[in-house]
Amino acid sequence: MTPCEHWACEHWACEHWGWPRPCWGDGADSPGGAGARDGHHHCGANRDRADGYHGRSGRGALSEDELDELFAPVALYPDALLAQVLLAATYPLDVVKADQFLTRNEGKSAQEMSDLVAAQNWPDPVKGLAAYFPDLLGRMVEHIDWTEQVGDVLIGQTDDALASLQRLRAQAKLNGYLEDNAAMEVEEDPDTGAISISSANPEVVYVPQYTETVYTQPAPTTPTMLPMTTTGTTG
Repeated sequence: MTPCEHWACEHWACEHWGWPRPCWGDGADSPGGAGARDGHHHCGANRDRADGYHGRSGRGALSEDELDELFAPVALYPDALLAQVLLAATYPLDVVKADQFLTRNEGKSAQEMSDLVAAQNWPDPVKGLAAYFPDLLGRMVEHIDWTEQVGDVLIGQTDDALASLQRLRAQAKLNGYLEDNAAMEVEEDPDTGAISISSANPEVVYVPQYTETVYTQPAPTTPTMLPMTTTGTTG
């Protein structure tokens, strides 16, 4: 199921469908505050892009409202999946190459495809999406402008991007939508207030289905849980 199917597609899903730093260490800079999920640093050319950041649109820094609109469709994804999507966005050319590769190799078995993906010279976040979340990868290509903008913002406005994702999560939690359920676990740091989201089953990654109302309207008085769709496993 693609992200656009998770959203109402009438506000921002089909245009922006939708916090990691583009270069992670082992500290609290990752979405859940536990360092790089794949155990690697993602630096190099991205540092050069950050030095001269003006965004591909030439508009420069985005406002808080613009950032929230940009990240809203993915802010409630589990940290591990969110990290894959957002870090992959800093490599848009590789995202396109990976999607084209998957199209050319349609019909191969899951094991064959996994072996082929592992042999490619793509960044690890792109490999992860290609191997386990090809639909998400395809959406990133369909909405390449969103992907490129996210990548630019993560590099040029890292702190602002992190703040936006936390702001969105806090609002969804305040409205009563972001709570523990059978598919996900939500934790709030008692000192910083940072909210992390993880899959209840570490072997299965679920994608939440929600509309923009999670940020704008209180949940019904009856307890509400975000419905989930299994779209991949951790391998």
